[in-house]
Amino acid sequence: MNKTRGYAHLIELADPDYVELKAYMHLGFSRNRLSRESMPSHEEVLDFSRKVAQILEYRVADESEASRVVLCQKME
Repeated sequence: MNKTRGYAHLIELADPDYVELKAYMHLGFSRNRLSRESMPSHEEVLDFSRKVAQILEYRVADESEASRVVLCQKME
């Protein structure tokens, strides 16, 4: 979660009005590949999302701490 410009570029190509940035969750089959420690905290997801949003001129519109997801919205 340190390549904010790369993520911003991919989002920019699609040019969505909204985008959700989500954390990996240690559930299902993924537990066989990644450890629980691979899950970023909500604060890490929120910090990353704010950085991506700033690059894109989006704003953080909403978030869910329990789901570790942040909704960003294009500012117009």
